[in-house]
Amino acid sequence: MSVWPLWRATSLLLLLCAIYPLPTQSIIVQDTDTGINFDSTWSLDGNPSNSGGFAHRTNITGGTASYSFYGSDISMYGVTHLSGANFIFTVDGTNTKNCTCHVGVDVWSFWQLVCEIGNLDPSAAHNLVVKHNDVDGQWVNLDYLQIINFTSTTTSQTLSSSTSTSTPSTPKSSHPSHVAAIAGGVGGGVGGLIIVGILLLLMRSRKESSRHTIASATETTARPSQAQSSVEKQSAEAGYGSIFPSPQHTAGSPFHAYGNGYSGVPELDGQGTRPGAFPDTGFTTPGYSRVDRNHQIPEI
Repeated sequence: MSVWPLWRATSLLLLLCAIYPLPTQSIIVQDTDTGINFDSTWSLDGNPSNSGGFAHRTNITGGTASYSFYGSDISMYGVTHLSGANFIFTVDGTNTKNCTCHVGVDVWSFWQLVCEIGNLDPSAAHNLVVKHNDVDGQWVNLDYLQIINFTSTTTSQTLSSSTSTSTPSTPKSSHPSHVAAIAGGVGGGVGGLIIVGILLLLMRSRKESSRHTIASATETTARPSQAQSSVEKQSAEAGYGSIFPSPQHTAGSPFHAYGNGYSGVPELDGQGTRPGAFPDTGFTTPGYSRVDRNHQIPEI
């Protein structure tokens, strides 16, 4: 197969990947996961509107929470409100963002994306620190974390956003910790489309190559006929008959069906001789007329 079809297949693959990016895997780490370390300023907020029914919150300046993970991107989801506080979101001590849970309306909104840091090395271990950075009395609410490109075999959980006008209530009991994995649902379909597209392109290239081969073979087969015509023309100019057999039989020329001289011998003249072919020795066989030295016809 030529390089051109392979190049077209590669181009198609890159185009499909650009249109349909390969899916990424992510997990949800609930605030009740034991891997998240909260200092003493944080409290558990039990409210059915939170993911899993609970969230952690602090209204004390300097209150911190930390979590170690592997991944290329980490996001924090929480509760936003008029009384929400600003906080610092730091990964590995140097990658820092200033974020907030504050909004300008007196509405409690749950499952809101409040901060995110990406472009991390997914093969390296990272450490996240969330730190309250506002006046006392303003709230930082951590409902759950989402990590991209994290390998996990835990069960998945579907999340949806909700908004409530009520104030979160105080929890009565703790909630078991768990980690939920969310896998990209379109991965198999995108991969199938890419494979089918490449196969169709390769099949089309094979058909085009076959048509080209057949056309070349037909052209090559026609060349001997052209060569035969050229030789016949040269023989005629030299005064000889065709050296190629002819399917036509003509009366008066017994061997004309085998060509005007099968081996290039001149044709018979009106007297039954071949001028210039052989010298006349005058020899005849009794009972036969001298018509052709190559063939004798009985006299009647």
